[in-house]
Amino acid sequence: MKLDLYRLAAFFGLVFAACGEKEQATESASDSITATDGPSTSGDTGTPTTDADPTSTAGTTDTPAECGASTLPAGPEVTLTLRNGGMTPLFFQPDDGCGNRPFVVLAAADAGLLRVDALACETCAGMQSSCGCSDGCGSAEVVRLEPGGRFDLVWTGNHFVEFAVPAACAGEFCDNTSCLEEQQVAPGLLGLEAFASDTLIECGDCSCAANEDGWCELTGTLSGTGRVAEAMLDFPGTTAIELVFP
Repeated sequence: MKLDLYRLAAFFGLVFAACGEKEQATESASDSITATDGPSTSGDTGTPTTDADPTSTAGTTDTPAECGASTLPAGPEVTLTLRNGGMTPLFFQPDDGCGNRPFVVLAAADAGLLRVDALACETCAGMQSSCGCSDGCGSAEVVRLEPGGRFDLVWTGNHFVEFAVPAACAGEFCDNTSCLEEQQVAPGLLGLEAFASDTLIECGDCSCAANEDGWCELTGTLSGTGRVAEAMLDFPGTTAIELVFP
């Protein structure tokens, strides 16, 4: 499975999207192997219906007539263990605070990337609770993963797709015309790609004391050469998988 420039750039911050206040919902984007989104509205009643979508579970995109948020199936959760199989430390952000994590999920049957993270203010449920995002987002916390070290991340087994808000319901969604609806990922063979960097800057001496799993946290900015680890996940049958960086 090839790592294209788009995915790697998205992770390493070559293109940043400001996470300031948003008056409109953000558009939707977007076991072990070594190294290596939607719904629409139809008719004139404003009732959401589901288009054929190989990446989502049939029947889960309907929003009730009273404009309430959908109740969707969850999970199962999947534990992704990132392991450093190389000879030097690697660095990554477990969560950058802006809805990005150091891995992507590719849908079954080459249907493209799934959006597996979103800011609460972008989601349909979040808009029904409060309007607008915070003044900013971002985190400088970085994991240093030593050679042989292991770090666990958890993916919920869900993804986000763009939902067109019926005009009659716009007031309940902060006057937005769309929001991100969380859906369960359909069963199938999914691709996983995890990302890390071999260099950290603006971090002092960039060292910290690793725990028994071979990692520690510090602050800094990712730089240097990107590394990728890949694996295939039989979902939902497999709920734990290891991805190894070369």
